[in-house]
Amino acid sequence: MQQRHLLGMTIRAAALGAAAAALLVSSGLPASAAPTPNLLKNGTAEAKPGGTGQTVPVPGWTRTTGKSFTAVKYGSPGFPSNASPAPHNRGKNFFAGGSDKNFNDIVAVQTIPIGKYAQQIDNDAMKFTAAGWFGGKGAERDVALLEIDFKDASGSLIGTSTTVGGVTAANRHNVTGLLHRLKTAYIPVHARSIYVQAIFERVDGNCNDGYMDNVTITLAPAAG
Repeated sequence: MQQRHLLGMTIRAAALGAAAAALLVSSGLPASAAPTPNLLKNGTAEAKPGGTGQTVPVPGWTRTTGKSFTAVKYGSPGFPSNASPAPHNRGKNFFAGGSDKNFNDIVAVQTIPIGKYAQQIDNDAMKFTAAGWFGGKGAERDVALLEIDFKDASGSLIGTSTTVGGVTAANRHNVTGLLHRLKTAYIPVHARSIYVQAIFERVDGNCNDGYMDNVTITLAPAAG
């Protein structure tokens, strides 16, 4: 009788384990899943040809403050060269704040829906990682950063903002180029979309020389 009882417990435990695994899969990612691909559209500035400092189309992003957010070719005069500190897989272009003299801050945004991960998010079991390469020009104090916010199903902001980037001239040792930065944090319960702002802050000069490239937002189950 005891052996039969133990066998029944083993079968029930296996069934519960299978049900839990099925629940995790149905919620978007299994517990052991690798991070998602990059959820940002055109995080590499490669979707359209870059310019040499003028404003060009940048698919995937919406300009909200100022109109000069742009993509610039590496090697354009006065900008990072192909030999400057930057991603090894840098492609042809990077993002820059541009030449809108009416705004010290230039902002472009995009919204990422994450409703399909609702089950894990509401169990406080999902994290996000924001990363990219951020920099500027020489000793100029202009900087670039990503701000990451979350919205619930009604579109209201929830949780706290996370920023990544803000590489200073001192961080770069006054060398023109971009350095890598990364942050990981929990996604707030009830989040259904990520609101991402690419922010370029002008401090010196007439042109906003905050730069960024290869920016990413990925999600992964929290350990445990």
